[in-house]
Amino acid sequence: MFERYTESSRRVIFFARFIALSADSAVIDTNHLLDGLLIELRRGYDDLCLRQLLHTDAVRLDNVVKRRDVKTRDLPLTDDLKKVLAYTGREADGLQKYWINPEHLVLGILCEENSSAAIKLREVGLQLETCRRCVKDIKDSRPRRRQPFLSLIVSPKSTFGIALQIAFLLGIILAMFLLRN
Repeated sequence: MFERYTESSRRVIFFARFIALSADSAVIDTNHLLDGLLIELRRGYDDLCLRQLLHTDAVRLDNVVKRRDVKTRDLPLTDDLKKVLAYTGREADGLQKYWINPEHLVLGILCEENSSAAIKLREVGLQLETCRRCVKDIKDSRPRRRQPFLSLIVSPKSTFGIALQIAFLLGIILAMFLLRN
């Protein structure tokens, strides 16, 4: 399920689970996800101006992160959080991004309008369309991959690629002509 999530997005999910465990919660909900985003934000990730929200919850998050007596167990996701994660994938797809970054998680939260995390985000002034435009402008959402050598050669945009394709077609025509005779 999380194969498209970047390392920072996976950390957000990890922190959300850790916070839910620290609070002795029976489930992981959207507030835990938002808290996980804020913890990841403290690590230097600030693309969507969540600083206002961070300042209000800084002391509480400090206390949660410092806890060491948390017992590990599996926790189910609430229906709202499942919807948020589905919206997150759709938002990334809609922005033509393969990799899911923390900013896509914020968009997913905002899509689930009735969740308490979305209400908190709207209280500090974040709106879905504004955030979507901001995320669209973020250039490094998808890691750059080197293209295979052959795709550069055969690319129809390069002169050599066009010449190679023409030569290939002429070879096929010549082979057909020779086979007919």
